[in-house]
Amino acid sequence: MKRFHLYLILLQSFLLPLTQRNCSDNKILSTVGDNVITQKEFADRYSKFIRLSGIKDNLKIRTEYLNMMIDEKILLKYADTSGWIQREDVKKSLKSLEDQICINYFFQKHILPELKISEEDLREAYYRSKIKIHARHIYAPDLETAKEIKERLNRGESFEELAFEYFTDSYLAYNGGDLGWFSFGDMEPSFEDAAYRLNIGEISQPVKTVYGYSIIQVLEKKVNPFLIEDEFLMMKEKIERDLRKQRVPELMMRKTDEMARSLEITLNDKFVDRLFQKLDRIKMGLQTGKLPPEILPVSSDTTWIVKSKNGTGNVEMLIEKLSELQERQWNRIKTIKDLKKAIKGLVIREEIEKKIDRLRIRNQKEIREKFEKYRKNRILAKLVEEIMDTVSIPESQLLQYYEEHPNDFYKPTFYNISELLVKDSVLAERLSKKLKEGTHFEELARKYSRLKRSREKGGKLGWLSKREAGIVSDFLKPENCGKTICPIKMKAGYLFIKISDYKPSQRMSFEEAKSEIVDILRIKAQRRGYKNFVNRLRSKANIKINKELLRSISLNVS
Repeated sequence: MKRFHLYLILLQSFLLPLTQRNCSDNKILSTVGDNVITQKEFADRYSKFIRLSGIKDNLKIRTEYLNMMIDEKILLKYADTSGWIQREDVKKSLKSLEDQICINYFFQKHILPELKISEEDLREAYYRSKIKIHARHIYAPDLETAKEIKERLNRGESFEELAFEYFTDSYLAYNGGDLGWFSFGDMEPSFEDAAYRLNIGEISQPVKTVYGYSIIQVLEKKVNPFLIEDEFLMMKEKIERDLRKQRVPELMMRKTDEMARSLEITLNDKFVDRLFQKLDRIKMGLQTGKLPPEILPVSSDTTWIVKSKNGTGNVEMLIEKLSELQERQWNRIKTIKDLKKAIKGLVIREEIEKKIDRLRIRNQKEIREKFEKYRKNRILAKLVEEIMDTVSIPESQLLQYYEEHPNDFYKPTFYNISELLVKDSVLAERLSKKLKEGTHFEELARKYSRLKRSREKGGKLGWLSKREAGIVSDFLKPENCGKTICPIKMKAGYLFIKISDYKPSQRMSFEEAKSEIVDILRIKAQRRGYKNFVNRLRSKANIKINKELLRSISLNVS
């Protein structure tokens, strides 16, 4: 295993807090310039690494792991002496880390104590663990759409038809939103709780979940009637852990909703819309540190974008706050509604930070110690990421790889598909007969199909690959080209599929394959770039290793 591999494992999975120890208390294993790695420091971290990774201990792995720790010391020294640590983006990253540690502490000490799990809750959860539920649902992105779906169900429209209309997931669309069987702990808590409260056949009101809203119908239940007290007592601790794990997100959501209401947050919809239209450019500008001046509205110093009880925020202030978002938070902003939610979240976060300052949480010893532990991890992670991101791959190398792998980089086979869905078998048989008599598929789809998404286009879905076609993918074969497959019995009714044409799989052009090749070669290039960078630093460092001590160290891997 290469030293770089070990380093990545640590960064991604097992990066352990680096601790300062009194070096006089134990032997020095390695000196790295004016820094040292003690026997105890190495043994503690390495023992935990062996225990978590399952890798077998031997001298080779010990040496590689110690070299990784030496690399860390060298990189941290570089960050301090080169001025890297003084960069504004690094300072912001460390401030964000400190803020998050404080927020986590605030919730743990001042919010989570409100979460109470009673004996009745535990017994109810145990009872639910004995019940399996077969349910289906229709997803809606917002409450308005969910209410619309519920009203249409109340008017007598079928679950299957509405699932077909509202689901973009072809599998759930074709099977009527059927989720199959699940039990306690398998589903998102609010969804699961609503399902357990429903009787067989009953349809829920809109249920708010982490992802949006769901309309749920319970189709079947299987109940294991044997409730054994000894089993409950044995499972009690696990059930309590599971319940806490389920209820913490709900509690957090409820408390943040309460804060949002108390703050009376108001958004300037006009400028939020303008901001959303330019969001990609803003994100790019924040990443490069070069925000184009035309991004900001005229007179932005007086133009408010958000108001609350805590005051008014203009566009510049908001963009400054947006710069603190993590990549995963940016990725959640897909719609203008998501942006509004993110802005409100920033206002709530600011309110929490004020509470943190009033409680003087930042100055508490526990917080300072935790920050110091994770500060080094954040520095290492950011620095290593930057080193690897500077690596570029020449175009000639990409082209060479493309030419040397003639059997790779193929597009899937695409099929030109049309669809038609009817509710009952009698009509399905009648339409089958009409198709055999020569009636055009498009004519029948426009007149009879229940699928709004394609009815007006004569049933045409366009070109799809097998992966995109979902549940009907088994029918997509070149030999079925020019045929109409009908009728296929589905939960939503009887489906007709017409396969007009197909495009056989063909190799991508170099330009089409380039991004995929970059992904393949980037890992090796980044490894080389990282190794070269660290080796340059190592060549200037005075490194000494006590090899006999390394060999003789006893581990605690239990």
